[in-house]
Amino acid sequence: MPRLYSISIQQQTLFLMLGLPGSGKSVTGKAISNLTGATYIRSDQIMKRLFPEPKFIPEEFGKVIRVLLARIYNALEEGKSVVVDANNNQRSNRKRNRKIAQSRNAQLVVVYVQTPELIAKQRAQAQRDEQSYIFTDEVFERFRSRLQVPSEDEDYIIIDGTKPVEEQLRKLFTPVKL
Repeated sequence: MPRLYSISIQQQTLFLMLGLPGSGKSVTGKAISNLTGATYIRSDQIMKRLFPEPKFIPEEFGKVIRVLLARIYNALEEGKSVVVDANNNQRSNRKRNRKIAQSRNAQLVVVYVQTPELIAKQRAQAQRDEQSYIFTDEVFERFRSRLQVPSEDEDYIIIDGTKPVEEQLRKLFTPVKL
């Protein structure tokens, strides 16, 4: 269920960003990193580095995930909190990441950035002009169709992707850097 209380950031934490492309995951993830001092890992940067002209096929995603997981493990092993700026849209991926957090005695916080689909799609289309690769409507639809909202057994917070992020985060987090 969504948390309605402050989240202590004194404990090592793995933050998982969840939402549509263009929802505001990156803006929110960067703000969480700035607020908490957590290491910021963005899957889009890994994709761009590994595949300058990606086709967004399973083999590419598999390689990106392997690199992403290695970075998560390394940062947690070093005692750092981590913001994972990736879609994390499938429960199975969040479950895998929950096990990683538990193996390092870190808390897991799923950050669900909710933005109306039309707004998210418009933002994603605008962002594709800034990217070195083409993010097509077909790719957006693929991500949208795979989005599984958090279930009742997942602890998560909701961020409204249409409102200022910092203000929402200040209400949720106890600002203590690790």
